Formats: sequence, structure tokens, C-alpha cells
Amino acid sequence: MTWKEEVIQLLKKNIERQEANNFKGMNEDFDAIEVKIYEAHGDSSAVCQNFLDCWCDEVNHDFANYHGLSKEQWPTYAKKIIDELENDGEIQDQDLKDKFILKPPKKSGFLKKLLKIAGFFLLFLILLYLVAGYYFFKYPKNVTMDAHNSVIVEENILDLFEKDSKFLDSLLKSKSRMTSFEKAGDRSQCLTIHLDNRRKVAKLFSRSDSKYSEVWNGPINAIREGLEAQKDLVTECEKYCVTFMPAFMFRGSFCINYDRDLKIKSKDKPRFWD
Repeated sequence: MTWKEEVIQLLKKNIERQEANNFKGMNEDFDAIEVKIYEAHGDSSAVCQNFLDCWCDEVNHDFANYHGLSKEQWPTYAKKIIDELENDGEIQDQDLKDKFILKPPKKSGFLKKLLKIAGFFLLFLILLYLVAGYYFFKYPKNVTMDAHNSVIVEENILDLFEKDSKFLDSLLKSKSRMTSFEKAGDRSQCLTIHLDNRRKVAKLFSRSDSKYSEVWNGPINAIREGLEAQKDLVTECEKYCVTFMPAFMFRGSFCINYDRDLKIKSKDKPRFWD
């Protein structure tokens, strides 16, 4: 049987079902031929497919008039489709085409403008996401890794604070500029560095009995000299821990271990968190 013959047969059967008010098997019968109707393409197949689909939908919802036809009109329209298909094989009735050939709504000028604005806004959000992703996540990691890579084992820990050193440059990019020399065992702080990049000033604080005392201040580019002046305090510690936070929230940190001769012995693996 052709798809048209199967449609005619199903429409006649559905008319009988509605007259008997017994719709058992209606959905299953449509499912069995829907693909065959769809693959025929064209206006006639579109009308038949959508009509049968909508009729099943109305039956499933107790004829709630979702599709603009009353319960009594469905058999009437079914007969019109049968007549069209039996007479010349194609559906010419414009009323049937208007009702059952689904067309996308025309976009108004306002809607086009709205969609265009939405497209630009979506593009802006994507760019913002990429920039923010770099600034808040990739950039802090890069700064931390640059500093970590500049630390060379067996070199003097104080060399990290040489003017224009890569480590000091990374440190000055951080919004968190409190770093500390610590004792390895209990991690109590011996000496704390505070960098005021806006004023280009560095301060050193010693800690005793939970109290901080300023022991040196001067230009940031002279911080090495300040640490040399407090060499006894630096030697008392065995670890230098630093946190880099060049962007809001996201941070990276690691510690550097050194011996009594201030030679770097190892560096911990960087940790990252937000």
C-alpha cells in the first residue's frame, strides 16, 4: 500500500472510532505509518501527518480544543482529506493547508533587533568569561609558576630579593604582600615581610610572644639589604613561605626550604585554591 492509501484507511478507521467513542489503538496505528508519511515529503504528506498527530493529541486530552477544532469537526475534516486524496491524490484545500502545514512565525523587525542585541550580548558574555577566566585563574597560576621557576636550589635565599629579580617582580604583582620566614617544626614566624607597592616601601617585622616589632623599613628595591641586616633572624628560620594573589580570590602558594648557610635546599610544589 502507498502512504496515501494507508492514510485513507486510517482516517476512515478513526472516523468509526469516534462514532463509537472508542479510541483504543488510535495512537499505535498512527505511530505505525508516521515515518512513511514523513518520508513522502510535500504539502499533502505534511497535512496528513499533522492532522493525524493533532487528532491523537486531542483524543489524549479529551478534546480540550488545543488545535482550534471541536470534537465534532475532526471527522468532518478527515472526510475532506479523504476526498482530496481519492480524487486527485493531492490536497488542494487551502483551509486544510492553513490549519495543518506548520510554518514558523514571521519575525518582526523588533524581534530581529532583539535577537541581534541578544547575539551581541551573548558574544560579550563569552569574551567576558574568557577574560575573567584568564585573569582570575590562569594569570594567578602563571605568576606563581614564574616565581616558583625562578627559585634555584643551592642559591642564596636572599638572592630572590635582588632588585629586578623575577621572584620579586612576581611578588609585587600580588595583592597579598605579607610573606614570612618560618621555623620548620612549629611553623612559628621569625620574620615577616610587608610590601607596600603603592608607596614603594618594604617593612620587616620580627615576632616574639605573639607580638610584632618593626625591625627595618626602606625602599622595596633595597629589601635585600634589609634582610642582610636581619640575617640572624633569617638564619633562625628554615623556611620561607609566600602566597601570590595577583587577582581577586584565586591564589597560589609554596614554601622554600633553606639551611643555616641560607642556601636553598628544596622548594615545595605550588598549591592553588580560590
